[in-house]
Amino acid sequence: GSTSKMSLLTSTSRTLCLSAHIIRRTHRSFSPKSTTWLQPVRTIATGIQPLGTVSDRSWNLLSVLGALGGLGVGLGLSSETYSEDAQSKSNAKAILYQYQPCPFCNKVRAFLDYSNIPYQAVEVDPLLKSEIKFSQYRKVPICVVDGKQINDSSLIISELSATLDSDEKRPHLPKDSESIATIDKWRVWVDDCLVHLLVANIYRNWEESLQAFDYLLTHGNFPSYQRTISRYSGALIMYALSHLKLNKKYGITDPRKQIYAACDQWIDALGPHDFLGQSQAPTLADLSVFGVLRAIEGYPTFQDVMQNTKLSKWYNRMKIVVGASSEIAIQ
Repeated sequence: GSTSKMSLLTSTSRTLCLSAHIIRRTHRSFSPKSTTWLQPVRTIATGIQPLGTVSDRSWNLLSVLGALGGLGVGLGLSSETYSEDAQSKSNAKAILYQYQPCPFCNKVRAFLDYSNIPYQAVEVDPLLKSEIKFSQYRKVPICVVDGKQINDSSLIISELSATLDSDEKRPHLPKDSESIATIDKWRVWVDDCLVHLLVANIYRNWEESLQAFDYLLTHGNFPSYQRTISRYSGALIMYALSHLKLNKKYGITDPRKQIYAACDQWIDALGPHDFLGQSQAPTLADLSVFGVLRAIEGYPTFQDVMQNTKLSKWYNRMKIVVGASSEIAIQ
């Protein structure tokens, strides 16, 4: 019937719109003026978009076919509505607007969990984004603390780490400029190198692209026919984007080999120590690396990386020190 057809179109449209978040987050120089390479996909999205045509502004990244394409959005995840009254009743210190599988959001959650900061997570619909209609900034994560909005994962972590309460666990925050510069260098490396390699590996071939969307869709709320169309359309588009544009942009020619090398490079930087900079507690760099890697635990790439690099001992140590989630369920 017409209702089923509309649901199918909405599902496919959402899948296409989801795809853009990954491009926006991993391809920072992207702009609507330089999207001729995406015109075929854009034509499809415009043709099936049941909510109207896709404008340049809303297209500003097709709004993600998987937001980090299975890394970064949360196709079909049920969204929750936040209210200040609910926050006050729950004793949550922070409200995190997120896509569950997004590595940038996982970075923030790793910090919040480690620091024992009670927070509520609000899942944002990647198509409508109605949960963040209060914000001119249209990407996630967004964190609201005591009524103050903080945008961008690295900025959120930096600001919150400077205002931790006495009962909250502190990451190692060195005082000398050389150590601070080292930590900052590795935090930038996470955003500018590691995340791109994760995307390239998750969509390394057709089989892994399908596996990525299988995992993503099991965390959603899709009827079986919607899962099927989203699985194939999402995997196809992200596979094509990775191979035709993103890998070339970031000089990725052998995704597995390069991510193995990157992970071993990180471990080599630690030396014989448990954490970066000879510290007895994880630094903000440790938490950032751990957070984005935790986003891919359900993917074949993760097991491959654990088995073929020196990462596993450090990762398991981080999992223990970060501990259980400090998220508070929305009532």
